[in-house]
Amino acid sequence: MNRVPYIDQSGLYALEDVILRLTQDGKQVALTGLHDQPADMLRDIGLVPNLAPTDRVFDDFTEFEQWLKTSPGERNGGDEPDKGIE
Repeated sequence: MNRVPYIDQSGLYALEDVILRLTQDGKQVALTGLHDQPADMLRDIGLVPNLAPTDRVFDDFTEFEQWLKTSPGERNGGDEPDKGIE
């Protein structure tokens, strides 16, 4: 998302549809590099944290990579098997 400095309502809904489909398919979604305006919009409509939990929103890709290196149990709260990241 680091190349998306602004997002409008149609972009929000398109992103929401994609994330919703992925989560319905059992995929985990992570967002990296959110700029202030898109981050605010994603929170305003509840996409973050309802579809993309706040613990899967990262400042940059390096931070996301560090998260990936944690054990699967830590990533999933220890309750469910790792389903992979898309």
